[in-house]
Amino acid sequence: MQTSPLDIPHIRDCISQYLPRRDLARCVRVSKDWSLYFTPPLWSSPNITNYRFDAKTLEAQAKSLLRYRQHVKFLNLNNFDASGLVSTSASDRHEFPNLRRMYYRNVFNAGLDPAESLAFIGTLRSIDTLWLEYLDGDDDKAQDLLASILSNPSSLPNLRDFMLHGRAYSVQRVQQLFIIVCSRCQIVDFRLVLNRPQARNIPALDALEITIQEQMPITKIRSLKIDFLEYSAQAYLTSLLGKCPDLEELHLESFTASDEKCQRLVQLMKSNYYPRLCRLYVEFCSESGITETERMLLELLQIAGAGKIEYHSKIEHYIDKHPNNDTSSGRGHLHSSGNGNGSGGLETLVTEAASPFSPLLAATLLQHHSQTLTRFAHKGLLSMSVFSMLVCGLLKLHILDVKLDINVYLHKNMDDNIDNDKDCTNKHEDGSTLSIPGQTSFPSLDFRPWACLDLCKLELTICAQEYECEDYESSSWMTPQAERSLDYLFSEIGKLQLMKVLNIRTSGTNLRDIFSVAANGGYLDRLHRLKQLREVEYIPEPFTCKWDAKEAAWIEENWPRLVEIEVAGDNMDEFEREMSHRRPWVVFRK
Repeated sequence: MQTSPLDIPHIRDCISQYLPRRDLARCVRVSKDWSLYFTPPLWSSPNITNYRFDAKTLEAQAKSLLRYRQHVKFLNLNNFDASGLVSTSASDRHEFPNLRRMYYRNVFNAGLDPAESLAFIGTLRSIDTLWLEYLDGDDDKAQDLLASILSNPSSLPNLRDFMLHGRAYSVQRVQQLFIIVCSRCQIVDFRLVLNRPQARNIPALDALEITIQEQMPITKIRSLKIDFLEYSAQAYLTSLLGKCPDLEELHLESFTASDEKCQRLVQLMKSNYYPRLCRLYVEFCSESGITETERMLLELLQIAGAGKIEYHSKIEHYIDKHPNNDTSSGRGHLHSSGNGNGSGGLETLVTEAASPFSPLLAATLLQHHSQTLTRFAHKGLLSMSVFSMLVCGLLKLHILDVKLDINVYLHKNMDDNIDNDKDCTNKHEDGSTLSIPGQTSFPSLDFRPWACLDLCKLELTICAQEYECEDYESSSWMTPQAERSLDYLFSEIGKLQLMKVLNIRTSGTNLRDIFSVAANGGYLDRLHRLKQLREVEYIPEPFTCKWDAKEAAWIEENWPRLVEIEVAGDNMDEFEREMSHRRPWVVFRK
């Protein structure tokens, strides 16, 4: 008897995990055997939505969900009345034995009672993750039930990850829920907006801070996410950080560097030691000035770095020229034992700020974290010299996501990198200019070989900014330095033989189609050694690329493991047709 590949469990599992939900539903209807095979993955993470509030639809959804509840692992309910899921008799309890994550979203809650859904959630003893969004604080019935569920140790006994987003909360309710959740959960995400009368009640917020500081026990929180856009967050986070000795991951969103509360938070972090802190995500508010942002981020990098290492001679050169920027001053006590990851530094750093990442920040990052950092992302602009410092000094980097300016400031002869003290400004599209402090003087850019040879995912946005320099004409074209930078970039990327995901975007009217074969004027030929590459994305803006049969033949020859391509182009029919003929399994994303 011939055996079908679908009779082999691990092959069946590999196939099903890549199928979209529509294809899984089709497979279920093929035969009884296929129904047995594909029903579990189809119902492993159902997304139940009912924005029309139709009673018949709600009833049908509840019956289907109960029928296949033993397969459900992640349940996503959007505007769904879960009262039909609550059992009315103790002998016929509606158990979801394999459910681990629950996401309840209550948008446009006309006619729905969140308390009914919370009553259902309170019966889910197996879940370890609970996310509640748009659960408003002015519904006292629902809030009292939520507090009762969370404060009862027998309800949700495995809960470790909790998220609560909502508005119209009172200070007293915030205090009650915050103390309960932080006392039992390891991952906490709070975004609660106070009701208008108490939104700026400074005495009440000060009392909240004192109460949390006095009543909150030492927590087991490992991941903490707080949005500083809401003023109350500044009150309870400042008190909470002193109660989290096991903190591993910290998200600071809408962080205002010039705000007094934010500065107090940094000072509090300085006075405490976080031996396990290894992942830091900081999103600076748009009101933060460039100087304040750099200073605040500098302090955070020093706080998170528990030890010092030897760093590149280029950094020493920069620090020697700027003796007032003391990158060695940080916390009052440095521990050689590190922060739980073995070497005393961050493993992940993600920053979002309008200001560029300065050489001083790069020097501090390398000084404290070059032996541990595996992921770095910055949503601002990096100069070519700073980028060179990072890729030459971050030895363990696996994931890199940055926006890079390949135009180097110009001398009169147009051939040398600038190395003087003239002030340079960045020219915006509207004609306005913005000074870039900390970038008036750079070490000579010598294009050293990259040290991060284990890089497996690179997301790189390449742009050529327009600059105006004192005594020099405006530079808005592809300069010789930019050409050298592109040549250097693709030569070094071509050496990353462990690369699996490569995303290239270009931005600017003076950048041509750089990511094509040499016959079409691009640098694609430099990447022939990336034999492990599985995903490629190329988005040139504002232009579109002109890939054709040449690129398809090159990809077939040089990238044997490639399975997914996303390329922005107007006339890509020839390339897709040729690629589908050569590699029919390759997926084209749009």
